[in-house]
Amino acid sequence: NATFVLRLCRYLRLTRLLKAIRVVKLMTYSATFDEALERSAGLTLVFMFGKLMLVSFVPTHFMACLFWWVSTSSAESYGDSWAAQQINRTDRGFTYSGDDSKPPAPFELYMSTLYFAVVTMTTVGYGDVTPTNSAEVQVTACLVACAAIIFPLIMGTVN
Repeated sequence: NATFVLRLCRYLRLTRLLKAIRVVKLMTYSATFDEALERSAGLTLVFMFGKLMLVSFVPTHFMACLFWWVSTSSAESYGDSWAAQQINRTDRGFTYSGDDSKPPAPFELYMSTLYFAVVTMTTVGYGDVTPTNSAEVQVTACLVACAAIIFPLIMGTVN
């Protein structure tokens, strides 16, 4: 039993050593990447743009999914919801599929909620996608408050 414990301790030390080696290797790759970025202005611009897209898409996607979830789950408790209006609407005007007789596809609904999240986050708020019940209004108020903090942070990440 004592030899088993000793072997286990050696194994754990070995795994820690291997992890440390990986961290050092990663730091070396990071330093090489930073040097390549410093040498190329075009690469720096592409990297900054990619970072901006990634950092701005994640909270926007989260906000869109949260609005969709609240809209679909609050319809039974709070009455009519934005999602129910979009699904049952036949005069949507512009549609991605071009056919107003069918309910919108899930991609169309996601794009609408993503659009809502973008205009909410940037505080533009066109008003064509609006919350319709009290649960959606409460979540939208929280999203606006969060966006007032998150959006400047996103813009501040771009040097």
